[in-house]
Amino acid sequence: MVEFLLHQKRLDIRDCALHAVRENQPRILGMILDRLKETSPVLEFVGFTHSAEFPDYITPLILAAQCGHYEIIEMLLERNHSITRPHPPRCLCSQVCRRILKEEDALHVATAKLEVYRAISNPAYLCQSSDDPILMAFQLFKELHQCATIHQEFRAAYTQLSRECRTFAVELLGAKSWEKELDILSRGYTYPHMVILTTCADIVETAISDLLLMTSLVM
Repeated sequence: MVEFLLHQKRLDIRDCALHAVRENQPRILGMILDRLKETSPVLEFVGFTHSAEFPDYITPLILAAQCGHYEIIEMLLERNHSITRPHPPRCLCSQVCRRILKEEDALHVATAKLEVYRAISNPAYLCQSSDDPILMAFQLFKELHQCATIHQEFRAAYTQLSRECRTFAVELLGAKSWEKELDILSRGYTYPHMVILTTCADIVETAISDLLLMTSLVM
């Protein structure tokens, strides 16, 4: 049935791609994206201007990242989908930021920016899009905190996202997880190796404490 509907020439299926993402249907999404690609290669990467449910800035990857649909995120990244990270919160470059604020509605721009941050700060997206998700999470924590001070209308949303990024990063660095791994690694090692491993554990725990102190001061 899906294949039959996809080949109806008068049926606009761009909105269907977003529905497939939201419902976490990777197989159907793949069929829709393949059909869009046949029509025009660019269509699978963008949002749908006339959608009744989704704003025009919501792309398949942005929505998948917001929903945390791991398999769909992986599939879209393999198809070369990407999310353009917003410029730094205080950026007023003439090439992008000033031009956008001049040509587009300020609230629309601010809302779209928040939706992008909701996507790129999701752990499912961070783990698949970054070589160092821990570092990226802490960078986003700081960036989102700055956004909370600038965009007062979305202060609560940015503050929540910032805290979630901090929590995610700290959990990945969790001392309990490290202690479990240390126990596994240490089995069968001689005394000198045990000293080295224990020293590494102390370094990691100290780093976690420093990061927690730093982020609590920022918040």
